[in-house]
Amino acid sequence: MSSDITVRFFSVLKERTGIGLYRLPVEGAKTVADVERLVVNTFPTIGPFASTWRCAVNQEYADSSAEVRPGDEVAL
Repeated sequence: MSSDITVRFFSVLKERTGIGLYRLPVEGAKTVADVERLVVNTFPTIGPFASTWRCAVNQEYADSSAEVRPGDEVAL
């Protein structure tokens, strides 16, 4: 089991980051909101899109309060 969270970028987020997949160390990420904050801090060019993206945890739509665990996949 991975100790990271896998973040998948789609559409304009993938274009802006230049990658489709990012491994986020789980430290500091307990919820989707934490993942979003950490990802925007790492890739500031996607910040303007934060109010419009949808998130999924392990291929299920999730809101910002959804819990994340090591090995989870968060798609943006």
